[in-house]
Amino acid sequence: MNNYHTNRIKKLSDLLKEHNIDLAIILQNVDLYYLTGTLCQGALVINQEGKYIFAVAKPYARAVAETSLEKVTDLGSMRYLPEVIAEFSPEAVKTSGFELDTVPWKIINRIKKQFSDNLKLKDISPLLKSLRALKDDDEIKLIRKSGDILSKTFAHLPQLIRVGKTELEIAADLESFMRKLGHQGFLRVRKFNMELYYGSLGTGSTVAYPTLFDGPVGNKGLYKAVPYFCSQRKVKAGDTFMVDIMAGYKGYLADATRTYHLPPYAEHIKKAHEIAIGIDRHTRILLKPGTSPEQIYLDALKIAEKHQLDSNFMGFDSNRVKFLGHGVGLEIDELPVLAKKFVNKLQAGNVIAVEPKFFFANGAAGIENTYIINENGFENVIDYPNDLVLLP
Repeated sequence: MNNYHTNRIKKLSDLLKEHNIDLAIILQNVDLYYLTGTLCQGALVINQEGKYIFAVAKPYARAVAETSLEKVTDLGSMRYLPEVIAEFSPEAVKTSGFELDTVPWKIINRIKKQFSDNLKLKDISPLLKSLRALKDDDEIKLIRKSGDILSKTFAHLPQLIRVGKTELEIAADLESFMRKLGHQGFLRVRKFNMELYYGSLGTGSTVAYPTLFDGPVGNKGLYKAVPYFCSQRKVKAGDTFMVDIMAGYKGYLADATRTYHLPPYAEHIKKAHEIAIGIDRHTRILLKPGTSPEQIYLDALKIAEKHQLDSNFMGFDSNRVKFLGHGVGLEIDELPVLAKKFVNKLQAGNVIAVEPKFFFANGAAGIENTYIINENGFENVIDYPNDLVLLP
């Protein structure tokens, strides 16, 4: 029987002991999937000794069929969860861990009432994120498959981008192409109030438009209520067309960007794109165990400053962000992050999307690749040239 999940539970229980947390109550759906292998309404409760109870409210039969865990309890309804937790851990619980970055206080408070008024709450999200930041061989295989979908999509895109077509028409063609290759469609992001649909694509003025999403590529969107992915703008001669998209396969994501340019070509776009490739090339030297993520970001910033493009780096005007890359896996915003204050060294098993980009009022340049860190350095799962694609 698959023992990935029991091994992951054991690693988490060891971290609970290290951080003096008596009990972990896992409720967020992606963390549940990582630890159980199934998506459900329910909870996974783990103590320091590695004992657990997996309580499922819906769908119980499917969860039993999909999970590799042997101990699955039919909860019936989430309202019975506090009683089940109390029965699992009748001894005094002084400290309990929750995913405080995602789980609503109302749910936590309902469970908390089953214990002492003096119960201390600890945020176990950092512990879970640190575990999930190190991918095993099977996770990496799925990320490679997502990278393959993106590579084939970038090769197909020159057939889709034409003067007179709207961004929406190109996006619809792209979606159909990716789904037929096996892209799961649905993408996950952990940060509160962040939403995601495929990514973002469009002409220079579109991707320079500010958006609430925590990334460098902007977008006007189709409507104010849904300011994502693409707009109704028609492609014109001389446009750049940036495509920043994600693909997912069996839950696991890869993230990449390529930039296309219609004639007449702009020299400042060509130059900026070469600088972006240079940043990526320099970053590759540093993508190995033992490197500080912060140092990678600071080096990239220095290169942008050297070419007097720091004000155009990683977003246009108010849409600029202060990172160069981010971890990817089951969610698009995982660890590690290539940014200031992220000093925990890279390790084999990290998977990072590196995205050096430059933005102007009416144009954009840059790339993004998803890299797997291994003992010898890195592996790029995106098999498509970094060059600016000059369309006829």
